[in-house]
Amino acid sequence: AELFARLERAKLPISPAAQAVLTESLIRQGALDEAWSFYAATHPGTDRSTSRDPRFANDQGSRSSLDWQLFSVGGVSTTLEREDGGNVLAFSVSPMGGGLIVRQMQLLPPGRYVLHGTSGKIDAPEMWRPYWELSCQNGRGLGRFPLQNAGEEGGPFVGRFDVPASCPVQYLSLVARPHELGSSLHGTIYEARLSRAQ
Repeated sequence: AELFARLERAKLPISPAAQAVLTESLIRQGALDEAWSFYAATHPGTDRSTSRDPRFANDQGSRSSLDWQLFSVGGVSTTLEREDGGNVLAFSVSPMGGGLIVRQMQLLPPGRYVLHGTSGKIDAPEMWRPYWELSCQNGRGLGRFPLQNAGEEGGPFVGRFDVPASCPVQYLSLVARPHELGSSLHGTIYEARLSRAQ
């Protein structure tokens, strides 16, 4: 990790895939501080008190847990699509399907946080809409809230979370619920940003 960081500072290119593999290896070994230090060195401007890549600009195939991880399993399909010159997160959930849509590991210091974003192309009763959730690494939930119905033009969403000192590692997840609609439930996330509450 130190070697890669030095290469990065020397302006010698390291492939995104190699960066992601090393970051994930450190995470799996429990070396979270080292993983974050390396990630921050190779991703200038990152801040431990915010989520990363709010507009899904990273379309590399290789990602670590500190990046957005997309899931397509259990009747859920998640992709990055080009729209208006940028990427959007598009998902569909088949009837009675469900599970993770997208997730990102957080290392937030204790405090109060707010998730701001924009979603669109969603039309379903609240009980069947996907929801954002922040949880501790041990599975303890810190709060959740459902997406709002929104048309093609999109609509805002906002949710608030309190992170205790006893929860040093968190996961920000968008989760699909099983539904009984006659066809697949579709939606788009244009932006999602978790940061300290003002």
